[in-house]
Amino acid sequence: MAQETERSLAIAIGTVVGIFAVLAGNVVQASGLTVDADEAEQLLERSDAFGQILAGSIISGLGFVLLGLTLRFLFAAVRRRNSAVAPVYKPLAVVGPALILVSNVLTTFGYDSAASDFAAAGTTSGDEAVELAKQMISDSSVLQVGLFMGLAGVLAFAAGVIYTSLQAMRVGLQTRFWGTLGMAFGVAFLLSMFLGPLGLFGVLVWFLQVGLQPRGKWPGGPLPAWERGVAVPWPDSRSAPPSSEPEPAEPADFEGVATELGPESEPAAGAPPRRRKRKQRD
Repeated sequence: MAQETERSLAIAIGTVVGIFAVLAGNVVQASGLTVDADEAEQLLERSDAFGQILAGSIISGLGFVLLGLTLRFLFAAVRRRNSAVAPVYKPLAVVGPALILVSNVLTTFGYDSAASDFAAAGTTSGDEAVELAKQMISDSSVLQVGLFMGLAGVLAFAAGVIYTSLQAMRVGLQTRFWGTLGMAFGVAFLLSMFLGPLGLFGVLVWFLQVGLQPRGKWPGGPLPAWERGVAVPWPDSRSAPPSSEPEPAEPADFEGVATELGPESEPAAGAPPRRRKRKQRD
């Protein structure tokens, strides 16, 4: 419990830095590219902005690594309160971000290599150039490995977020609201290819809550499970959150009806006790 409290400050700082790093890295990468450009134009732009895109990729990847440490901290806190939680999910908090970081770097080099081959081919515009660019991209083994590692990293990271959020909600380290959002955002992050940036932004907001909650810096204050160091499950969805302090007893809790005995109902002092008659047997 003491170690958990001491680490919570570093986790809070690392979470905030990680969120800003992910956002800043994506902005740096996107600033070097044109949104409506076709494959041929994108390859040439990536070649021209190689250094900028590489820097953004590394910054974003390191941000995910910091968020992975936050997820690992939450998972460890859950395990301390419920030893039945499957430990096999713990490595996902590290493996997922590491794969994303490596993928960012590999894809940057892969696109640059494909762009060099494309520029050397001589055809840089028109439908023929677009088809050639697509062929260069599909033929780049470095790029394909990087894309595969990125998909695996996103899958591992999303699975870690979903499982940890569920278990944290069960032991009281997250409210039902944020536990449910964590699972939903984890799924949305996994489907980022179809949902766009919604999943990424949702996961970042969820991580901000995770990083600040242990120190009571999130609206609503610290949850009892963080304060006591034990599991404090939510009774049911209609019950109020468990209180961190026991409620004081009310006078009404001790009210009752009593009958005062008069002097006539008490035996006289010194009087011998009544003897019970024994029933005669036939």
